[in-house]
Amino acid sequence: MADFVPKNMIGSYFGFRNFIHGLVQIPAMFTAEAILDSLGENWKGFGTLFFVAGSLGFLSGYFLKIQYEPPYEPRGASITMTKAVKFLL
Repeated sequence: MADFVPKNMIGSYFGFRNFIHGLVQIPAMFTAEAILDSLGENWKGFGTLFFVAGSLGFLSGYFLKIQYEPPYEPRGASITMTKAVKFLL
């Protein structure tokens, strides 16, 4: 991600991203605790948590799939194998 963010905005971008991550992480932790309290610490409670986490993981994968990425353009090698061997010798 750092390659796509302008150098003058990199600190504020990642700071904001971490802030949003914290805003989501804390309520998710309390929600998971509430599910375990209501369903019990057995296969029902943990199964529900894993199902919810798996569903959100697939949703995250879908969003990554539809996110725009510039086309890959391979660059030519800056040094050939012959030059590398000559340099090492």
